[in-house]
Amino acid sequence: MMEKMNFQSKNQASKLSAGTKWVGKWNKNPYRIIRTLGSGATGVVYLVETRSGQRAVKIGENKMSLTSEINVLKHFSKVRGNVLGPSLLDVDDIEIRGEMYPFFCMEYLKGEPLLDFAKKEERNGCLSLWCSF
Repeated sequence: MMEKMNFQSKNQASKLSAGTKWVGKWNKNPYRIIRTLGSGATGVVYLVETRSGQRAVKIGENKMSLTSEINVLKHFSKVRGNVLGPSLLDVDDIEIRGEMYPFFCMEYLKGEPLLDFAKKEERNGCLSLWCSF
């Protein structure tokens, strides 16, 4: 079940529009896209609204492309006493035009974009210190 979609390619879920809604195929959790956070070789990350607030969702090209990332997030959740990364909240599939795409939902950690942070640190002279380690 999807509403308000806009695709650039019929093979991938790379350009879903803000406002797009769907329900996960297996776990039946509802999602609504707020905006795109980023994209890469293995998929696209969206900021979404869920029943429990804002989360990040990565939709991948295929299950194999997401497996290692899911395993890392699962590993983070097993480390006690230290927060190493975002919590993995859901793993499911989304059906788009008859094709299944895997996705996972994780905690959204709000912060400064990496490039903005690096530029600011470079202006402050701190980036060269980081690079020397």
